[in-house]
Amino acid sequence: MSYKIAALGDNDFMFPFRQIGVEVFEPAQGVGLLRQVAQLIQSGYCLFFISENYLSDTPLLLTMYDKHPYVTIIPVPGSGKDNIGMERIQSMIEKALGQNIL
Repeated sequence: MSYKIAALGDNDFMFPFRQIGVEVFEPAQGVGLLRQVAQLIQSGYCLFFISENYLSDTPLLLTMYDKHPYVTIIPVPGSGKDNIGMERIQSMIEKALGQNIL
């Protein structure tokens, strides 16, 4: 089975992902984002890069798929006011390597 990669965020912010062939989607707001990600998973997507300013409205999305065998959600740091993206990436690196190298 082949899986696909999706990037969710504003078109300008997600431009680099589009340049390397990742499909970019305009994210829904609030709870709609949870439904949108669930629909994309049903369509074969397993790796999601999501702009952190959309994740601040739905922090549940970050932990919802932690135990899922093939779905990974990576916040893209940048324009978020809560710094959710960088904290999550540091946590993932610390789990993988046993220490925070950032």
